[in-house]
Amino acid sequence: MVFDIKAGQLYIYEYQKSQYCGLESSLEPFSQKFLQQKITEERTELRRMLTPVNTILVLANVVVFMILSFLGNTTDAEFMAAHGAIDWMDVVEKHQYYRLFTSMFLHFGADHLLQNMLILLVIGCRLERITGKLSYLLIYIGAGLIGAGTSIIFTLGNNPNTVSAGASGAIFGVMGGLLYYIISDIIQKKRHRVEEIGLTGMIFMVASALSYGFFSTGIDNAAHIGGLVGGFLITMISRFVI
Repeated sequence: MVFDIKAGQLYIYEYQKSQYCGLESSLEPFSQKFLQQKITEERTELRRMLTPVNTILVLANVVVFMILSFLGNTTDAEFMAAHGAIDWMDVVEKHQYYRLFTSMFLHFGADHLLQNMLILLVIGCRLERITGKLSYLLIYIGAGLIGAGTSIIFTLGNNPNTVSAGASGAIFGVMGGLLYYIISDIIQKKRHRVEEIGLTGMIFMVASALSYGFFSTGIDNAAHIGGLVGGFLITMISRFVI
């Protein structure tokens, strides 16, 4: 006799007694109830992950990438600069400051997009459930702008020919927001609102992401650090303003 958890079915093999001594009929309702419970739990977890603002941000990044992929090569720096990425001349000399915003929705290739969106799906919903829609949007956009600004000063300032884009500054801002709430709850001895991660897990996540950037090429570390600090500070301020 085998009970398939995924299918929610009880299987009795031919060599076993019919109805397995009457257990099949008595266990079948239990198996169906168990299956319904698992489906309900999975749907609940999916709803927890798909918070409205974070989901819209992920979809916006994906849609923009699909449009640009249709128009040209998203791994080409000149093409990306022509469609809203950050470069020194356009921002500093031509004062095209809108690029600080548009660059947050651009990605260099599918791998860049996939990596960022998977992280955003996992951590963004957690911060949005704590802060609410408006505050979360403010933290995400604000941290992204700060990350783009630090990128211009420290990365593009040292190498004006560099082109920068990606949601990672805003995503590091989300990490900064979660880190603020974890530290705040510990100091105030409150129930932890980010129970799934905790302080050790959050520090490990941030340290791993930053170290990956420092030991890899083509990574805008200034945007990451700027976004992280910006997200932490905006989260702290937004608690008293919004």
